[in-house]
Amino acid sequence: MPPYIVDFANYSTKVAIEVDGRSHTDQQRADASRESTLEKKGWKILRFTNDEVLTNPQGVAFAIYKFIVETERLTTHVPPPRGGDGVGLTNQKHSNSSSKNDNDV
Repeated sequence: MPPYIVDFANYSTKVAIEVDGRSHTDQQRADASRESTLEKKGWKILRFTNDEVLTNPQGVAFAIYKFIVETERLTTHVPPPRGGDGVGLTNQKHSNSSSKNDNDV
């Protein structure tokens, strides 16, 4: 992430979290340039204001958690079970006839 410094970073998912204070409005152009460079390197940036962090810390924490979980879900390929089609149990043969009806699951 050098030469930049962010407030918080999750290196495994490449998520950077920035908390912007009141003086941030003067820095928006510089932040946009920095953000663009980080995004080109594969980083995703989440921004929150100081007020959001101070007045709604649980909401901010949940937003961060949700974003990281979604990011991991989109970037992690989980193959289907070995020998199976990705549905149901893998070592059972599928048959059209069954002694169970649809309600016996």
